[in-house]
Amino acid sequence: MSRLTQNAAGIAGLVLVLLVLLSFSGQVLAADPDSEELSREAREALNRSDYAEAAKLFAESRKLAQEKEEISLALYWEAFSRSRLRPTHELKRAAELLNLEEMQYADRETRAESEALAARIYGELARRGEADAVREVHERAKGQERRVQTRVAALQALLQMDPDRALPMLEKIMQDDSPENRELRNHAVMVACHQGGPKFQTMLLDMLETETDEEFLENVIFCVAMNPSDEGIDKLMGLFQRNKNPHLAEAILISMMNMDDHQQSAKVFSFLTTTVKDKSLEMDIRQHALLAMSEFDRDEELLEFLDQFSDKTESPEMQEAMLMALANMDNAKADKILMDMINQENLDEDLKTQALYSLGAHSKLSVQFLQDIYSKAGPESEDLKSQVWHLLSMHKDQDKALDVMLDFARNEKDLEVKQDMVFWLGQFDDPRAADFLVEILEDKH
Repeated sequence: MSRLTQNAAGIAGLVLVLLVLLSFSGQVLAADPDSEELSREAREALNRSDYAEAAKLFAESRKLAQEKEEISLALYWEAFSRSRLRPTHELKRAAELLNLEEMQYADRETRAESEALAARIYGELARRGEADAVREVHERAKGQERRVQTRVAALQALLQMDPDRALPMLEKIMQDDSPENRELRNHAVMVACHQGGPKFQTMLLDMLETETDEEFLENVIFCVAMNPSDEGIDKLMGLFQRNKNPHLAEAILISMMNMDDHQQSAKVFSFLTTTVKDKSLEMDIRQHALLAMSEFDRDEELLEFLDQFSDKTESPEMQEAMLMALANMDNAKADKILMDMINQENLDEDLKTQALYSLGAHSKLSVQFLQDIYSKAGPESEDLKSQVWHLLSMHKDQDKALDVMLDFARNEKDLEVKQDMVFWLGQFDDPRAADFLVEILEDKH
């Protein structure tokens, strides 16, 4: 079992614990006062991870409970508590309780959770060499009427202890595209990603060309990208070019962010560049492609592209994507592109504000530059003006910055902007700022 699979299994187990605890919090196990009190104490023990005490209390509450539903719930939660304990005899007892619940309460409300829990318990017992559990794992993996989550858990357990037996079953599930197998098939492709090996990678590559189910194909896309190869990249690009579904196109672009091999990333980066330039594509797709380019360690190439690209587009959506790609770049070329964008007369004011924020985060902007931005801002540019105030309040040259701010404050006619100024002037530890605020209080401005 790979470390990644172990972590995934652990996370899945934790999620189940959280889900069942949340669902359990609203359930009343017993109408009998004594049973109800024991159930409450059992829940408290479970919440503090005292599983031995919880199992004991659930067992006691079950003996006092009178309604079938109450007894069924107590059986499940006692089994759940015991399954969290390490000794083999506790796991066996948990399995016995779940079997009892299954035989006596076929219509129980915890049926799905019980079957999934049983599959995990038998899987663990099988790993410990329990022959009965090994047989049970095989039977559960083959059971066509089993719920999906139970079969997935059983299949994973079988893969760990008997891969030669499990892999043909996994292949069969993935190749069965019947409607009734759809959900299990989507789970199976993720199992194949982590545990299938070269044979399944070949199968996944073939499915990129033949599969028609969108949800399943999306899973195949991400699986292929998790184990990148030259052939896989070529097939993903081919699928992108012949597929007109924007959702799948975005999935392909997102999956390509995983390519960290230098040669492979060069091929993908070139492909993304072509995609961004193609104005016949949906705007969302081009945006995703541009953002995907920023995920590669190719800042110089990206900056060269953006420098050329910035003069050729007037689309606010693409300009916003450019800003996001530039946000974390701290170098002179990135600063120049941001400055050019701020100085564009046709640039949306919100985008100018974002560009100014990014520029101010990693650049030593002069007071004069900020003064010019403020002077050019129109009456509708409140956010841009506020950003200028913000940057001036943090400027290294506090004296000069305050001089400019006071000048602006005395001449500003917009009352809302002036109100914003009061806050930023209050950030200065300077008597001149305090004096001006006094003047405001005395209504002299």
